[in-house]
Amino acid sequence: MEKKNTILLTVIAIATLLVAVVGATFAYFTATITTTNDANNTVNAKTYALTAVQMDYGNEVKSEGMFPGTTIAKDISITANCPEGSTTCEPVNTTITVTTTDKDNVFGNDIKWTLYKMSTKTSTVTCNSENHTEGGNYYATSECSGLDNGTVVGTGTGAGTKTIDVKAYGSAQGENAKTDDKYYLVVEYLNHEDEEGNTTAQNDQQGHSFSVALNFAAKA
Repeated sequence: MEKKNTILLTVIAIATLLVAVVGATFAYFTATITTTNDANNTVNAKTYALTAVQMDYGNEVKSEGMFPGTTIAKDISITANCPEGSTTCEPVNTTITVTTTDKDNVFGNDIKWTLYKMSTKTSTVTCNSENHTEGGNYYATSECSGLDNGTVVGTGTGAGTKTIDVKAYGSAQGENAKTDDKYYLVVEYLNHEDEEGNTTAQNDQQGHSFSVALNFAAKA
């Protein structure tokens, strides 16, 4: 009988211990989390706005007849602004390309061009030529006014291509940061001179044509 009681008490003790273990509440640690620089928790990004550039080639300039010594001028304008809605924008690299074409290869270096950047958008250049047809020698004398308000940015003679780099700026913050430039391309059909500096006949150039073309584009 005593042995049975001992076994019963042991079983009760084990059961009580299990109840105590299952129902017990344990202490625990909690994580401590703090933040700093809370205002910097986001990556904010905005793309560049590139300057919008426009080239205005101005009026057509065409001559159906020229004597040696004739000079003609053509105006060109470049305007650059920020795209609508942008407060600032990046300048863009552009180029003006001047191409002289001598189709029949007869003019040599008697074609000369000069590109002027004018000091103001309102600056003008006017070239007047006077033909001389007396005495068997047919030629022209020319005079251009307004060139003193410009700066030479490029020049060339004869057939070929030349590229001039131009940086265009645009800003919605003020007129001073904007590109608003005027250029003049002055083309001269020169009186040919020999090695001693004497003018000579240019009969082999009669009835032939040349062209001086402007192109404007983003820099490659």
